[in-house]
Amino acid sequence: TIEDPTPMSSKSIDIAQLSIRRGEIAFLQQNDVFFSMLTTRETLDLASFLELPKLTVTERKDIVDRCIDALGLASVQHHKIGERSAGVHGNAGGGLSGGERRRLSVALELISTPLLFLADEPTTGLDSSQAEKVVRLISHLARDRNIPSLCTLHQPRASIWRRFDSFILLAPGGKVCYTGDRRKAKSYFANLGYECPEETNPAEFFIDLVSIDTEDPVQAQKDFERIDHLFEEFNKHIEAKQWGQSSQFFHHSRVPISEVRPTSVSSRKKTRNR
Repeated sequence: TIEDPTPMSSKSIDIAQLSIRRGEIAFLQQNDVFFSMLTTRETLDLASFLELPKLTVTERKDIVDRCIDALGLASVQHHKIGERSAGVHGNAGGGLSGGERRRLSVALELISTPLLFLADEPTTGLDSSQAEKVVRLISHLARDRNIPSLCTLHQPRASIWRRFDSFILLAPGGKVCYTGDRRKAKSYFANLGYECPEETNPAEFFIDLVSIDTEDPVQAQKDFERIDHLFEEFNKHIEAKQWGQSSQFFHHSRVPISEVRPTSVSSRKKTRNR
């Protein structure tokens, strides 16, 4: 269950009963889909008309104004969205930039008052600076509006990693190797023998732990063994917590940390989790 974010409400809501169609779940997809001939404001005006038909024109305008200001779109509110790939409505690609389009997508999903916000790779196609800005906006809006948010991300930079409250580390095959407080993850894996080196982004280190080298059969076997080990240890950790036992980490049959290779996207192909 989750708590109703509506002010002065204390009721709990069964998350299994939430619906995207009813506007209770906001779902930010990987690809931005817009009417290229509309401006930023026209796009939000149309969305508010469709999502909030019971509100007056003035009330909807206030909501659109707040969205534009909160997501830093004021300077492009009267710009046509355009087609970046086709160069329509502008020069050399035209229209809004990748970061502006992504922020507009976030605004469209938050134009109403969802109870849950889901984002499928919200930083795809953005440079590191724009990616950090989008995640920061999602984080601030989620906190300000009390909306639980869940995002899938590829190789988040350190500044993005620090914005997480908690995370789920999924290995190939859907094996959960960790879920919980971000700040406790380093000590958890260190107790298992996998200590994150200094000056290393923890997010990249954890992703490496559940990555498989598909081009080296010998290393791939070691990767599978390490993942199985992490999966089993996390299940034991959860069982211990459920039974009220003290949190202990099991060290038997530990796979050496030396067998975890550094990330090198350019040098070898890896099966990476999101």
